[in-house]
Amino acid sequence: MMSDKTYKAFMVDPFDQSTSLIDIPVDEYGSILAGSKAIMDCGTIDIITLNDKHMAIVDDEGLYRNDTRYCKLAEYPQPLAGKLLILGYDEDGESCSVDNDYAEELRKTTKFMPEDFGGVEPKFEFISWS
Repeated sequence: MMSDKTYKAFMVDPFDQSTSLIDIPVDEYGSILAGSKAIMDCGTIDIITLNDKHMAIVDDEGLYRNDTRYCKLAEYPQPLAGKLLILGYDEDGESCSVDNDYAEELRKTTKFMPEDFGGVEPKFEFISWS
């Protein structure tokens, strides 16, 4: 069951090479998981930290899809596969709406890779908290 609460997210769709501000539904437990997966048309997601206030929700299996398309965000070192949702997060790490100024910057700087782009190999990185 969903509540009436939503968060504003910046969506990047490399399949139709578009960006838009959308509403992500928040369920009765305060989670955006089900709404995010439905909007992105994927079964598993991962979170990428972009800066100290924003994160990207990515299709965790996007690199393995045969029909995938890619986009490039200025704040991330490699192209990302599949649809992305960019939201904010607060000092407690809880999701919140994307900042409007940041969304406008993303709209100007997001690049789409050509359809014949060869893709990227999955990359895993360990970041020490100490």
